[in-house]
Amino acid sequence: MRVRRALLVALLLSAPLAHAQEDDLARARFFDHEGVRAFMENRFRDAMALFKESYFAGGPPTELWNVARCQLKLEDTAGAAETLATYLGKKNLAPDDRREAKRLLDEI
Repeated sequence: MRVRRALLVALLLSAPLAHAQEDDLARARFFDHEGVRAFMENRFRDAMALFKESYFAGGPPTELWNVARCQLKLEDTAGAAETLATYLGKKNLAPDDRREAKRLLDEI
Protein backbone atom coordinates (compact mmCIF):
# COMPACT_ATOMS: atom_id res chain seq x y z
CA MET A 1 0.00 0.00 0.00
CA ARG A 2 2.83 2.42 0.85
CA VAL A 3 4.53 1.81 -2.48
CA ARG A 4 1.31 2.53 -4.37
CA ARG A 5 0.72 5.67 -2.33
CA ALA A 6 4.30 6.87 -2.95
CA LEU A 7 3.89 6.18 -6.66
CA LEU A 8 0.62 8.10 -6.75
CA VAL A 9 2.21 11.07 -4.95
CA ALA A 10 5.16 11.02 -7.37
CA LEU A 11 2.81 10.97 -10.36
CA LEU A 12 0.72 13.82 -8.99
CA LEU A 13 3.79 15.92 -8.31
CA SER A 14 5.23 15.33 -11.76
CA ALA A 15 2.00 16.22 -13.61
CA PRO A 16 2.39 20.01 -13.20
CA LEU A 17 6.00 19.79 -14.37
CA ALA A 18 5.01 17.84 -17.49
CA HIS A 19 2.23 20.34 -18.19
CA ALA A 20 4.64 23.26 -17.75
CA GLN A 21 7.11 21.65 -20.16
CA GLU A 22 4.35 21.21 -22.74
CA ASP A 23 3.40 24.87 -22.32
CA ASP A 24 7.04 25.93 -22.77
CA LEU A 25 7.33 23.83 -25.92
CA ALA A 26 4.14 25.35 -27.32
CA ARG A 27 5.46 28.84 -26.55
CA ALA A 28 8.80 28.02 -28.20
CA ARG A 29 7.03 26.77 -31.33
CA PHE A 30 4.82 29.85 -31.43
CA PHE A 31 7.80 32.22 -31.16
CA ASP A 32 9.71 30.25 -33.80
CA HIS A 33 6.76 30.37 -36.21
CA GLU A 34 6.36 34.11 -35.71
CA GLY A 35 10.13 34.57 -36.06
CA VAL A 36 10.13 32.80 -39.41
CA ARG A 37 7.27 35.00 -40.55
CA ALA A 38 9.09 38.18 -39.46
CA PHE A 39 12.30 37.01 -41.17
CA MET A 40 10.44 36.35 -44.42
CA GLU A 41 9.00 39.87 -44.18
CA ASN A 42 12.52 41.32 -43.73
CA ARG A 43 11.71 42.38 -40.16
CA PHE A 44 15.04 41.11 -38.86
CA ARG A 45 15.00 42.84 -35.46
CA ASP A 46 11.57 41.40 -34.72
CA ALA A 47 12.63 37.99 -35.99
CA MET A 48 15.75 38.03 -33.84
CA ALA A 49 13.75 38.86 -30.71
CA LEU A 50 11.25 36.11 -31.49
CA PHE A 51 13.95 33.49 -32.11
CA LYS A 52 15.58 34.45 -28.81
CA GLU A 53 12.25 34.07 -27.04
CA SER A 54 11.82 30.67 -28.62
CA TYR A 55 15.26 29.57 -27.47
CA PHE A 56 14.72 30.81 -23.91
CA ALA A 57 11.31 29.11 -23.80
CA GLY A 58 13.06 25.79 -24.45
CA GLY A 59 13.46 25.79 -28.20
CA PRO A 60 16.33 23.89 -29.82
CA PRO A 61 19.84 25.29 -30.32
CA THR A 62 18.97 25.96 -33.95
CA GLU A 63 17.17 29.06 -32.68
CA LEU A 64 20.67 30.46 -32.03
CA TRP A 65 21.49 29.81 -35.69
CA ASN A 66 18.39 31.80 -36.61
CA VAL A 67 19.46 34.64 -34.32
CA ALA A 68 22.88 34.71 -36.00
CA ARG A 69 21.24 34.88 -39.44
CA CYS A 70 19.23 37.90 -38.30
CA GLN A 71 22.34 39.55 -36.89
CA LEU A 72 24.09 39.10 -40.22
CA LYS A 73 21.14 40.66 -42.04
CA LEU A 74 21.43 43.59 -39.62
CA GLU A 75 25.20 43.77 -40.32
CA ASP A 76 26.06 42.90 -36.72
CA THR A 77 28.95 40.58 -37.52
CA ALA A 78 30.38 40.72 -33.99
CA GLY A 79 27.03 39.69 -32.53
CA ALA A 80 26.63 36.95 -35.12
CA ALA A 81 30.11 35.61 -34.36
CA GLU A 82 29.32 35.52 -30.65
CA THR A 83 25.99 33.80 -31.24
CA LEU A 84 27.58 31.23 -33.55
CA ALA A 85 30.29 30.52 -30.97
CA THR A 86 27.56 29.89 -28.39
CA TYR A 87 25.72 27.70 -30.88
CA LEU A 88 28.86 25.67 -31.58
CA GLY A 89 29.27 25.15 -27.84
CA LYS A 90 26.03 23.17 -27.75
CA LYS A 91 26.19 19.39 -27.68
CA ASN A 92 24.33 17.11 -30.05
CA LEU A 93 24.38 19.40 -33.08
CA ALA A 94 23.96 17.56 -36.34
CA PRO A 95 27.35 17.21 -38.07
CA ASP A 96 26.16 19.20 -41.10
CA ASP A 97 24.82 21.98 -38.85
CA ARG A 98 28.11 22.14 -36.94
CA ARG A 99 30.14 22.19 -40.16
CA GLU A 100 27.99 24.98 -41.66
CA ALA A 101 28.21 27.07 -38.48
CA LYS A 102 32.00 26.69 -38.39
CA ARG A 103 32.22 27.68 -42.04
CA LEU A 104 30.11 30.76 -41.47
CA LEU A 105 32.05 31.70 -38.34
CA ASP A 106 35.31 31.42 -40.30
CA GLU A 107 33.87 33.70 -43.00
CA ILE A 108 32.97 36.33 -40.42
